[in-house]
Amino acid sequence: LRRIKELEVVAEEKEALQGEFKAAQAVIEALEAKVKELEDEIAAEEAARQEHRDTRHKLNLARCDAEQMRAQALVHIQELSAEVKKVRADLQVAMETMVRERNAKNEYRIKQDAMTNKIE
Repeated sequence: LRRIKELEVVAEEKEALQGEFKAAQAVIEALEAKVKELEDEIAAEEAARQEHRDTRHKLNLARCDAEQMRAQALVHIQELSAEVKKVRADLQVAMETMVRERNAKNEYRIKQDAMTNKIE
């Protein structure tokens, strides 16, 4: 009888230990799920940080491109400005030449008119 009692106690202890084991297993599974969740969050944050770094890199490249384009535009503006100055100078020379030619023609006409008046 005593042996049966001992076996019953052992069986009860076994059931209690199995219950504790299942409870511990449930806690472990919950902790593993939480670890997985945290790992996923870390991966998502790392991906966001990488995307931010990539975006910053693209922005820096765009800034460099913009600065290069600005420098090229300034050079082009300087070239156009020099060309405008040259055209203005050429135009000024052409206008002065045209005025001299017109004055010369007027003087010639005046002289022709004077000679015509003398002949008449």
